[in-house]
Parts: sequence; C-alpha cells; structure tokens
Amino acid sequence: MNESNKLKVSLLVANMNGGGAEKSMLNLAKGLHKRGINTDLVLCEAEGEYMSQAPDYLNIIDLKRSRVLYAIQAIADYLKKNKPDVLISTLNRVNIAAVIARKISRVKTKIILREASTLGDERNSNLSLWEGIINTAARIVYSAGDEFVAQSYGSADDLINYTGINQEKVHVIYNPVVDDDIYTEAEKKSGNAWVDEGYDYIISAGRITPSKDFTTLILAFNELINNCNMRLIIIGKQNEKDEYDKLSNVIDNLGLKAIVSLPGFVQNPFPYYKHAKLLVSSSKLEGLPGTLIQAMACGCPVVSTDCPSGPSEILGKGKYGLLSPVGDYSQLAENMIKTLNNPLSSEMLAKRALEFTVEKAVDKYMKVIEKLSPNKS
Repeated sequence: MNESNKLKVSLLVANMNGGGAEKSMLNLAKGLHKRGINTDLVLCEAEGEYMSQAPDYLNIIDLKRSRVLYAIQAIADYLKKNKPDVLISTLNRVNIAAVIARKISRVKTKIILREASTLGDERNSNLSLWEGIINTAARIVYSAGDEFVAQSYGSADDLINYTGINQEKVHVIYNPVVDDDIYTEAEKKSGNAWVDEGYDYIISAGRITPSKDFTTLILAFNELINNCNMRLIIIGKQNEKDEYDKLSNVIDNLGLKAIVSLPGFVQNPFPYYKHAKLLVSSSKLEGLPGTLIQAMACGCPVVSTDCPSGPSEILGKGKYGLLSPVGDYSQLAENMIKTLNNPLSSEMLAKRALEFTVEKAVDKYMKVIEKLSPNKS
C-alpha cells in the first residue's frame, strides 16, 4: 500500500495514570499497531503509572499539557500537522477537547468518542460544580462526534438517553482487557508478603474514590471475618486524600488494621488476582470494570454490586458471580461468604473472560474505523 494511502489512527487520552480508561487505550493502541495500522498514542501529558508498560514500538506524542483544557490548541496543532484519518478519544473532558480542537484545526479527521462511564447516573450523583459543567458540556458537544463507543449496553443506553445521539452511531465495544500478558504476569511474584507467602485473602482494586465505595466493602468484610480466617487487600491509586483518610478511619475504628491493607497502585495486579480467594467490586458506578474481567481471567471467583452499568453484563446477570444492591454491605457479605464456600471453577471463569480479549475489541473498533474511512481500509 502506498504510504500516503495507509490508514492513520490516533488515540487521544489525558495521560497514562492508573485507571481503566488509560489501560484500555494503551491496549487498543498496541492492538491496532499489531494490525499494521499507523497508530499514534497522543497524550496531553506523558506521565502516569502505565507509561512504563508502553512498548518501544508505540509512537507516543506528548503534548506537554498538564490540564486537558490547556491542551486544546496543542491537539488542534497536532491534527493540522498529522491529519489522522480517525481520532479516538476517551473520558468526557478529553472528548470535549477533541471536538473543539477539530473545529479549530479545520481538518477532515473523523472522531470516535469513547464514553468511559455513565453520564446520566453521574449527573444524579454528588458531582462538584466543575464536574457538573463538564457533563452538561458533553451533552451539548457530543453531537459533533462522528461515531461513539460505549463499554457496555447499559452505558450505551445511558449515552443515547442523556445526549440524544442517534443510536445507530453508538457501538458497544467491550474494553480490550485480556491478552497473553495477563497469564505471563500472573505467574510472577507480587512482592507482597500476604500474596507470596500463601495467606488467605480477598482482593479489591480501583482508585480510592467515593464511587468505588470501599467503605461498603470494609463493612462487609467486617461481617464475614467471624465466619472465616481471611485478610483484605485493596490495591489502587490513592489520589483522593479525604477518601483515603476516611477508609483508614473506618479500618481503625473496626479494629481491622492488622488484616486490611491498602498498598496503593501496583504495576502488576495479576498475581494478586491469581492467588486471591475472591475479588470483590463494591462500586456505586462503573463503565465496564476491568478488574472483574482480569480476575476471572486469572481464575479468581468474583462478586460485585449491581451498579450501572457493567458488572451485570460481565457476570451474566449473576451466572459468573453474585450481585448485590449498591451500598448493601450485609448482602455483599452474604454473597462473599456464599462464594468463598462454593466458588465457581477457575476454568469456567477464565473461559468467560475470553469474551473481553484485546483481539475481539480491535476487530470491532476496526469495523467502526472502516465505516469512517472506507477508502483506506
């Protein structure tokens, strides 16, 4: 193929901080590159925990802007200079910036906006003033996108209902979560004594934020320790001090300090999942929680709250893991005990996780890309 006719796809995200959206975009960039697509991973700022996981072959563009708002002109300049056929962006702030930047640059680049959460449910939660402004802006600006990707059918419905976007432009593509690296990394030592020395423990993972509702998990854990000798590890970036302090106080007040650990972000969570007796997601709100999928890929039993919008889809409405109402720690504890006493087979869980491979996600993204750039596919 003539180089000038080669399809060029750019992926735009704020940074490589340790969240599910960032990891999904990194996996997608790697997957597209392996298909022979001319791929750029464009970062407002090239920083964050996942930077060390970016392979040398990946072309990373650092716009050197610490805030997405300040990056709009830099994104426009990038588009004008590089003229990608398709730009895929994610997270609402970045999506808004991408639409504005394209208008400024006046390029013909098509935009796929990937929504990583459920805007309608977020609107009804305790948002800050700035977060409320961003959600309202998304409702207005998203109409300028060419195609849209939602992580789950629940989040797709939310996106359509909240923004009024034509449902024919919304594509459900599960996150590119599972690849061969998971199985390789799961065999390594974690560096955590509870994991490597064979203690019985429950694992949970996610940024320490109110939406993850780890308080409910800790209260549930406190109910079940009378029935089993178990520890609890919560891994995830501790980027909200007030929430971290709140959790620490709950742990101290319940006298759980010796058996509950918050080690922070870990580069390789897979040994934690492989050796855990159970993974628990206690979230109030999700898009498509990759931690559930990754744990299942490692053969770890899972339970979750039935929050909007991904857990029920991942777990087959309870077939692959029990679901409990959001905030109901007693029911969550009951489901945890049931699963510990009667776990599903590792083989069944691992097979289910194969529905969320990088390869399957890239196949579906390629169909959307080909729709937008039929002459270069």
